[in-house]
Amino acid sequence: MKTTFEGRSALVTGGGSGIGLALTRRLVAMGARVVVTDLDADAADRAAHVIATSSDTSAGKLLTPPGHPRLPERDASIGCRLTRRWGRR
Repeated sequence: MKTTFEGRSALVTGGGSGIGLALTRRLVAMGARVVVTDLDADAADRAAHVIATSSDTSAGKLLTPPGHPRLPERDASIGCRLTRRWGRR
């Protein structure tokens, strides 16, 4: 049985490198829409860019929210942006 995440959303913390980056790539390849966060926001942006430019299936499936990941306001912001962009969390 083939597992798919088509139509699902995922939040990957630490997605700018290492295991988080590998997980982000895999989720996108399996059809998920992915929010990529990292303490190094530039690393998250670079990761999203690399995935988006190396895969035809990633179009519109990656989001890197602005701001510092440790700010509580950012958590609410991520949820709102997910809902606005993809219709659900």
